[in-house]
Amino acid sequence: MKKTLQIFALTIALLGTTVAYAGNDSMFSLGIGTSMGMTQQTPFAGDVESKFTTDLTVRTRLLYVLGFEFSYSPTDRDVDTNQLVFTGQYGASALLYVVPTSPVAFYLKGGIGAQDIGDLAKLDGATNSYHAGAGLDLHLGEHFVLGAEFLLLLPGVASVKNTLKNYAETELNRYRFADGDTASKPEQPGLKDFISASNFRVGVTAHYYF
Repeated sequence: MKKTLQIFALTIALLGTTVAYAGNDSMFSLGIGTSMGMTQQTPFAGDVESKFTTDLTVRTRLLYVLGFEFSYSPTDRDVDTNQLVFTGQYGASALLYVVPTSPVAFYLKGGIGAQDIGDLAKLDGATNSYHAGAGLDLHLGEHFVLGAEFLLLLPGVASVKNTLKNYAETELNRYRFADGDTASKPEQPGLKDFISASNFRVGVTAHYYF
């Protein structure tokens, strides 16, 4: 936790050297905040899992329509990399404000998550996952913003490869040692196991902009 707080402090300091402090509706702004909600995901050949999640976030908004966000989730620390990975404790996202109005703004959001912060810089990192969705901001005065967002969760490339590899090895061993016994045939992975609207994160957000 100490390491994470140091990373957040460094991020704010670095952003603060280049971003002019302003309110939430300015050309350049910096905000810190949190989000709380629910994550639902379905491991391959497993049951649907739902859990409460929370994030700490640092968000910048540039030229009214662009945004960048770094997040840390203390509730996503336990991730099984032997399964499909849909979430991570660290996240980096880009935001596009397609309706950059006030007091209500609408944005599209996409990015990458990772259990290891170093994997944020790798599209195929071992602990990676991806997310894409949309959100709504409600400006409450000059500095406070409340919002809501929905993100579709996608498994990382590395975990997809591991899942397919494990399936192939299981099938090979089944034919090698069980003579093709269909009773022990493992579930075959399909597209719905990797891309599905049932894997999502929904939450409410709150930010204070300097």
